[in-house]
Amino acid sequence: EGSVLSKGYEDGHRVVSMSCSDKMAAWNVLGLQGSLLSLYIEPIYLASVIIGKMYNYDHLSRGIYARVKGISQQSGIPHPFKVNQPLIGEAKTSSYEEVRRSSSNSLNWWLDTNEEIVDTSTGRVSASVPSRLSKQAMFEQFLFLWDDCASKSVKTLLWQEHKIHSNVSEMIRLCRYGDIKKLATDYGKVKDALHQHYRQHLGPWISRGLELNDFKMSKD
Repeated sequence: EGSVLSKGYEDGHRVVSMSCSDKMAAWNVLGLQGSLLSLYIEPIYLASVIIGKMYNYDHLSRGIYARVKGISQQSGIPHPFKVNQPLIGEAKTSSYEEVRRSSSNSLNWWLDTNEEIVDTSTGRVSASVPSRLSKQAMFEQFLFLWDDCASKSVKTLLWQEHKIHSNVSEMIRLCRYGDIKKLATDYGKVKDALHQHYRQHLGPWISRGLELNDFKMSKD
């Protein structure tokens, strides 16, 4: 029942990360939208989860939400965050394609766009082209919506914390991705409560290095 999953070797090094059920448990507390979008919209939660093979309701419900239910009771997480409990169902089929090894390719698409195939081992579409799902691409889209979507309180916090005016051109030049993520204070509180719950009851949460958030849109 450990919360850390070893995913074999990559380039001669053992890869260790959180398990799929841990990540789904986090989604059921934090939402699917991430910290940046939580500055614009309320959390987006899974409504249902459909399982193909090896369906076991008790194990699944524990893995993706039941073991983190104590967070709301102990920490008083701020509204509208919650511990979401999606419906869990079983696919009604008896035929499955046997896959010996998963492909490293990932497909993404959305309305009125072409699909994009990403090499998940590099995060790129090709050797030199990053995915439109990269942190940098998402940050660019976030800033594009800033004037219309950011609340007055968030714009005020940007000035109080970083002495940066709520001007997109100035933000592109001065703001780092990690600085903007920290403006999502409620999201940060809930994330801290989740990680504390893991440390106390399930084991440490393995996070990526903070240096991955240390970039700006402008290279000046």
